[in-house]
Amino acid sequence: MAKSVGIGLDIGTSSVKIVELVRDKASIKISKFGIQPFSTNALTGGVITNSSEVARVIRELFQMTKIKPKKAVVAIAGQSVIVRHIKMPFMTKDELANAIRWEAERYIPFAIDEVNMDFEIIEEDKDQNTIEVMLVCAHNDILHSHLRALDEADIQPLAMDIQPFALMRAMGMEQTKIEGSVAIVDIGAGTTDLTIVKDGIPRFTRIIPIAGTHMTTTVSDQLLISFAEAEELKIRCADALYDFSGSEESDAYKVNFALQSSLKELVMELRRSFDYYRLQQRNEEIKEVYISGGGSKMKNLIPFMKNELEIKVNKGVNGIGITTRTGDDFVEEFPIYTVAIGLALREVLDA
Repeated sequence: MAKSVGIGLDIGTSSVKIVELVRDKASIKISKFGIQPFSTNALTGGVITNSSEVARVIRELFQMTKIKPKKAVVAIAGQSVIVRHIKMPFMTKDELANAIRWEAERYIPFAIDEVNMDFEIIEEDKDQNTIEVMLVCAHNDILHSHLRALDEADIQPLAMDIQPFALMRAMGMEQTKIEGSVAIVDIGAGTTDLTIVKDGIPRFTRIIPIAGTHMTTTVSDQLLISFAEAEELKIRCADALYDFSGSEESDAYKVNFALQSSLKELVMELRRSFDYYRLQQRNEEIKEVYISGGGSKMKNLIPFMKNELEIKVNKGVNGIGITTRTGDDFVEEFPIYTVAIGLALREVLDA
């Protein structure tokens, strides 16, 4: 089997992450990886508003990691990236390609000529003579803003994937379909992205505006310190199960007291989403939660969420058996690079 290479580029709210995967025979290894923060706000609602800043960071990241091929699979995310499931009368894929454009108008909040969309037939019911179609669409503003930044950085986009699919792929859910409903909770800087997967198919997505930046801002506001100081204290002191029996004057006490409201609010929003999903899916229960993203590295977050949600919560480690080139386990770094790994896997899994 010839060696194949995949590069995933995850353009997030506060930074860009990159991963280069190499597949040789039956093994997949991380050859190179890196992360580079933005010096200023560059994205709003998934739209790149400062293409020069994003292009600069991407160029620096390729130079820093010494990744040579100037091409990558890129993810898009945001409120204007929509996944919908539609039931339609049975028809062929060619017939559906003509019909879906008109049917989609009922399910998306934008004019059809303002979006780019794709679809896939995920189920056929011969008894009812119907098909279930998964419709994915993204507003042109998101797509065009990413293409502009990539062009400025001289990077060739091999594909524009959506974040939920990349997360599923990274966790092995596209390769080994888990029976029943499970939730992926990706806690990033700007948002927490929820994807509920049932029998290997994404059934529900939601963006929750409570994540790393929100938590740091809460600490900054309550302790009357700068954002940078609050971020440093959060990284050093945050503990989701902090014992408040100690001194109220300690940094750890103050930081975790401030964080409690954000953590409780995040769990409340997740619980509301699960309840809504249960109603939509005829009492279908979420059997497990997988967490990823930089925010998932907070100390004791897994037992905290397990206690609050009363559901089994796991660290979203990869289901592909990925290691670094030196053979070191990548579990500790995996949460930060989950999306980038899922994007890179798109190029190597079927190679």
